[in-house]
Amino acid sequence: MAFVHGLHAIFKISNGSGVLTDISTFVRTVTMNRQASAVDTSTIGTVSRRYIAGQFDGTITLDGEWDQAVDVIFVAILGNDNLPTVGQCQWEYGPAGSGTGNRKYSGSCVVNRYQPASPYDNTDSWSAELQITGDVTAALY
Repeated sequence: MAFVHGLHAIFKISNGSGVLTDISTFVRTVTMNRQASAVDTSTIGTVSRRYIAGQFDGTITLDGEWDQAVDVIFVAILGNDNLPTVGQCQWEYGPAGSGTGNRKYSGSCVVNRYQPASPYDNTDSWSAELQITGDVTAALY
């Protein structure tokens, strides 16, 4: 089994103009959480519950060192809160980097949260939560 160090990971998100932009140099951690729902089909008289597979859902959480470059991207994505496309963007994630033959995941998302932080005893940081919307595509670079 091959192990891969996280320092090779790459994460891209579409900027305010819709162009996929590599923000990896500002990201410390990427966590992609995907799960399928289980729909209960149990009926009266059954001793054990029965389920069928339901829809997929997922989120991506990011955190890293704050920089104006990443702040500009998230502020542009969130944009004007009167528009129906607020917070919608594209993303691409390569856990092992973008070398030929490496796995990548991509899809659409809605930015649920962007949170810059300035602790008095540490460097400025940021975190974000992206709600995956639609299908996730798994492919190779």
